[in-house]
Amino acid sequence: MPSSSIAPLRALHLLTGLCLLLWIPTDLFGAHPSKIENTAPFITTWKTDNPGVSCSSCITIPTTGGGYNYDVDWENDGVYDDFGVSGDVIYDYSITGAYQVG
Repeated sequence: MPSSSIAPLRALHLLTGLCLLLWIPTDLFGAHPSKIENTAPFITTWKTDNPGVSCSSCITIPTTGGGYNYDVDWENDGVYDDFGVSGDVIYDYSITGAYQVG
């Protein structure tokens, strides 16, 4: 086989190999697999009567962008009150003060 016809075959072979490398990390629908790790819950303390746009007895958990999926225990009593929250969430305690949220 002449060397002039081998070069295109080598380029095709290289391109095919690169395409396979790019395809392997995705599933059949093009989604990239992700590793979901269990995370430990954490507790935050909020003071509700700070200056701002929310009410003086409210807590707002702000988010930016997408991809959120979280649960909130507003009373920090071990019982979650909101599940699968995917964006901002607001809770009104009806009384101003400092609250621990889990």
